[in-house]
Amino acid sequence: MGDQHQGQGGEVGAMTFLAIRKLLAGVPWQVWAAAGLALAFWGYGHHQYNAGKQVVIDRLEKAEAKAKADAIKAARSADVKQQERAVEFEARQDILSEAINDAETDNRNPIDALFGGM
Repeated sequence: MGDQHQGQGGEVGAMTFLAIRKLLAGVPWQVWAAAGLALAFWGYGHHQYNAGKQVVIDRLEKAEAKAKADAIKAARSADVKQQERAVEFEARQDILSEAINDAETDNRNPIDALFGGM
């Protein structure tokens, strides 16, 4: 019984294939040509899309590298400026400390020494 069922399945498959082949044989050549052109245009478009996608990825990678370099440069610049401000602050502190010490040595008010004796 199993052999009989397999034989029928094979016959049905062959009949289906023949029916599809007969159906496709009746399609005009213009339809095949249009389908071929559509497939070719789709392939070309797909290729162009992938090429454009790669261009965008390359640009993004370059922009990322530039942004990292700019960030490092900015951090270095900020460090240098911070060091300059620290030196200026220490210099001002030294000047103010000296003015306060001089005022205390001369028995003057240290606040007057800081603000010029209003």
